[in-house]
Amino acid sequence: MGRIGWIDAVRGIGCMLVIIIHFYHDALQVLWPTISGSVLVIEDHRLLIDTLRNYADIGWRPPFYEFILGGVNIGKLGVILFFLVSGFVVPFSLREGQHALTRFSISRFFRLYPIYWVSLILILLAPIPIREMSTSDIAMNFTMFQKFFFIPDLNGVAWTLQIELAFYIICAALFWMGWLGSPAKNLIVAALFAACAIGFAVIRSSTSFSAPIALPLSLTLMFAAHIWRKFLLKEAPVSPLLLAATLVTVFAGVIIACAIGYGDRWVQYVATYVTAIVAFGVVSTGLVRIAFKPLLGLGTVSYSAYLLHPVVGKLTIPPFIAALVPILGAGSYSALILVSMLLSIAVTLLVSWVTYNYIERPSISFGRDVFKRVRAGADRRSVQGNT
Repeated sequence: MGRIGWIDAVRGIGCMLVIIIHFYHDALQVLWPTISGSVLVIEDHRLLIDTLRNYADIGWRPPFYEFILGGVNIGKLGVILFFLVSGFVVPFSLREGQHALTRFSISRFFRLYPIYWVSLILILLAPIPIREMSTSDIAMNFTMFQKFFFIPDLNGVAWTLQIELAFYIICAALFWMGWLGSPAKNLIVAALFAACAIGFAVIRSSTSFSAPIALPLSLTLMFAAHIWRKFLLKEAPVSPLLLAATLVTVFAGVIIACAIGYGDRWVQYVATYVTAIVAFGVVSTGLVRIAFKPLLGLGTVSYSAYLLHPVVGKLTIPPFIAALVPILGAGSYSALILVSMLLSIAVTLLVSWVTYNYIERPSISFGRDVFKRVRAGADRRSVQGNT
């Protein structure tokens, strides 16, 4: 399988893991009033772990209860795989040449923003509960920079996009400085972010401020993946010592930051990061080949699926569960959860195929046309300036 194949497959796996964990939570939330006899209003929505513990408190343990509480966090695993793929792929698009930064900026904008805006519009228009926000906060969400101003995300999964944006900006700055092509300088950057993650962990553990450990830790992994690509594809000389130093930086940053910053759940966080890193390494080296074609297709539409699945899940899982009760039985809670999830996943993939082909792909193509026009205009001005 070619490189693009395994990259798409990893994207597909990462996307599916995130969708599964979110739909699982959505189904639990829908069933809560029936099983508990109480109402859970939108302001009281809890994270998955707290929801599972609430179920245990009322005497019923949902499927995969022990695994989710004690094993790898599969949703986090999927997100880490996304970041590793970005670190492996994105800096490669910043190659030497005229208008490189312009091309990169335009392509990234038209890759990220159009379908992201569509997801926000759907969330605002759909008959689903959303958190209360001011008009200015909603407007800031359309910039994708909201979390940098401590404004909550309208689309709950958008926090990862802000890390992606930070990575793009830093890559562009390093390219401008002439650092991006140097594995040694990339290692310095990765080490700085690992140290930052540890610093944030100390702040988080010693104060009431929930410092964003995931931001610098994810950036550490992304720059490490960039070094890994250069080593694996021989795009630049990477000595065994530098590669070893990169691995030490990554694992030391992960273990220390998680141990300090995530309290009694630090072991699961470390296990999740390590599993993602090892899996990515195994697949990227070809030790395990992924040739399942549906995964490649899912990788292609994964960005649409990732952004749109929150609204699709909230629109489809409640009616699916209601329709399945007469078929499976009102007390068949595990079956209701699993079957409604499968049906909602199918709807998500269908919607994502449509949005990819009619929004994402045309937007990417339009971005290429915009760059061609910008480049042609710059070239004309350059010629006129030299005459």
